[in-house]
Amino acid sequence: MFNTTEHFIYGLYDRLLKTYTHLFEANGPDAQAVFRELSNSVDSPYYRTTSDFDVVVIASFDINTGVCVPAPQTLCRLSVFVDEARHKRQDMIQALNYLPNGYFRMPKEMQAEINESINSALKDYIEELQKEIVIPSEESISEPNVEQPTDEIIGDS
Repeated sequence: MFNTTEHFIYGLYDRLLKTYTHLFEANGPDAQAVFRELSNSVDSPYYRTTSDFDVVVIASFDINTGVCVPAPQTLCRLSVFVDEARHKRQDMIQALNYLPNGYFRMPKEMQAEINESINSALKDYIEELQKEIVIPSEESISEPNVEQPTDEIIGDS
């Protein structure tokens, strides 16, 4: 079971500059959400260079006692958290945003090619999202156990 009082101090290690950056404290699931956002948000400074960074645990600490224990450990590359379909779709949108009015002046064949690329990226992105959604089968859904009301007062003897 996950220890709710133990948090970790995480950071990104830039393998090119050999420095640590983006230090923060979180529990495991919250840290994964942060790394996914850093990897997939076009506004993130790491969006284009995820393969240059390692995800590192620098220390652990207990939020109740404040005891901090150094525990340097490289977990993985930041690129592990990249959502390729999302990147592809965002790259297409960014490319169109850099062409103000240019898209509408392009030959129809180029417009069709761009639209096909965007639709393909969007389809890939939706398929990836659908893999994460679990829809319960009818067999796994049971009727709620609802007791019928009575005239008795509970706890009265």
